[in-house]
Amino acid sequence: MVFGYFITYIMALNPYGAFFRFAGYLVMAYGADKLCEYESRFAWSEYTSLVLSLMSAARILADFTQLISVKLLDALAYADAALVLVYHVLLLLAIRRIARDTESEMIQTNSVRNLFFIGIYYLLYVIGMLPTPIKASYEENMGLPILLLNFAWIILDLILLISCYSQICDENDVDMEKKPSRFAFVNKMREELDAKQARARESALQYKKEKAERKRKKK
Repeated sequence: MVFGYFITYIMALNPYGAFFRFAGYLVMAYGADKLCEYESRFAWSEYTSLVLSLMSAARILADFTQLISVKLLDALAYADAALVLVYHVLLLLAIRRIARDTESEMIQTNSVRNLFFIGIYYLLYVIGMLPTPIKASYEENMGLPILLLNFAWIILDLILLISCYSQICDENDVDMEKKPSRFAFVNKMREELDAKQARARESALQYKKEKAERKRKKK
């Protein structure tokens, strides 16, 4: 998920962005599929990623052929923007759910914070699209703040995914023995990280046990 998100929203910032988005969404769909083992809500993120990858494929097709009209491309662009919002809402809600079940309060809080930033961005984005008398002035004065807000929530989401990777672990994850560093502060940081991962594995194990027990009771 981290790698796919980085490809989609960072590496895609170039004239060939559609290629990167197509690949990135497929990687994120694969990651979401694996995460469904732990939280079923990631399935919605997987399906949305696949649809977004198809939209990116349509953009690639349009860049090399004349099979897609300009009006259809505009419609696809609006649909893509809306679906990106849906994707992030579904992803952050799934992250919040699994963070709650594994008692990762910081990740829960940060997922809600990111939802807030994304909501503000899309609200300002939609306001700029409305045919109001202040439309030209709004675009002139709010263009840069909206762009910066866009970058802000992308970076915050990337940081959130990295924190999930480091703090929410499968109980079967086994760390390889690390070679001690010459620097004491590095060894201390490693010890603290190992302790966090150990607690995360213990929480994940407890979560899976409780989930299995709930399924058993339902049957």
